Amino acid sequence: MRHSGGRGGVVRRRVSVPAAMLGTALLVAALLAAVVLVAAPRVPRSASASTRGVGVYVWPRVSDSGTTTHLAVYDFASHRVRQLTHPPDLSVDYGPRVSPDGRYVLFGRATRTLRFEVRVIGLDGRGERRLDHGSRLAPEGATHPVWAPDGHRVIYTMQTGDRAGELWLTDLAGEFPIRISAGSPWLSESAPTFSPAGYRVVLAHDPTGRTALFRQDRDGSHSVQLTAWSLGVGVAHLSTARSGPTRDLLAFTVGAQLATMPATCRSVAACYEKLRYVAPGRIALGATWAGGRAIVFHDPTEGRGREGTLWALIWDGDRPVLHELPVMDHAEPPWRHIPLE
Repeated sequence: MRHSGGRGGVVRRRVSVPAAMLGTALLVAALLAAVVLVAAPRVPRSASASTRGVGVYVWPRVSDSGTTTHLAVYDFASHRVRQLTHPPDLSVDYGPRVSPDGRYVLFGRATRTLRFEVRVIGLDGRGERRLDHGSRLAPEGATHPVWAPDGHRVIYTMQTGDRAGELWLTDLAGEFPIRISAGSPWLSESAPTFSPAGYRVVLAHDPTGRTALFRQDRDGSHSVQLTAWSLGVGVAHLSTARSGPTRDLLAFTVGAQLATMPATCRSVAACYEKLRYVAPGRIALGATWAGGRAIVFHDPTEGRGREGTLWALIWDGDRPVLHELPVMDHAEPPWRHIPLE
């Protein structure tokens, strides 16, 4: 079935009947409320040709017991789902980022005592380790880990003393962390996302809790505001494509709606003219790029009762096509919880 709608004129296509029931992961919800989810995975006979070559999608999934949130991996080629992490009871794994070479997954963990950790694990599920030393530098620990452009180091956010959020850099051994942003008494920066063209986009927070996106050089200089404070955007992800229609394209959420716009626009007004809501009628959680030509997210409200699904917005030439993936997601509606992103 097809239809177009929204400012982006997105074509929606149902790929196949959902074949697995998985949970959505929301940070505060998993720590404070037990959301019982049931999983019964089945694998389709063949994968859709339109999704081959996209890669993998890693997302947080609430356990069957409802007392932990682990990371799950979805493979576009086989449509198989597997559990990646095994956190302690009452802990939440969130914000996964696959490394540029596809070998590792970087993620955050919120423990039962509400401390935050930065961790890395192999995509094969081996070698999990903690990278930050947040317990020594900040009471709450480190959040929003991302890969540095070289793919061998990690950047995360910490709040120390009376400063707003600061960006810190460490290697994959977690040694010799260094601060790479000066910090500001009124403005916090977190979750940078990097373009192959040599710039970054950061999510900024003001003291009232409002958010906005800023484009900067990789060293944080020459900052240009891209979105108005009143828009209230979530964490952004830049496409890794070096050419084609998704080059320099940002994916982020406004409320729970998935939006895109070019990161190269030169002012808030110019960016607003290019902003597109690309999944009309869908609630988008955990939105991120996969393979440079697909934005993947999960919607916990689609279907009957508490059923939800994974979706992929895949570019077919210059046109984004919305695919429903063969993964069923059972979760309570997001307004019952407080999402991390």
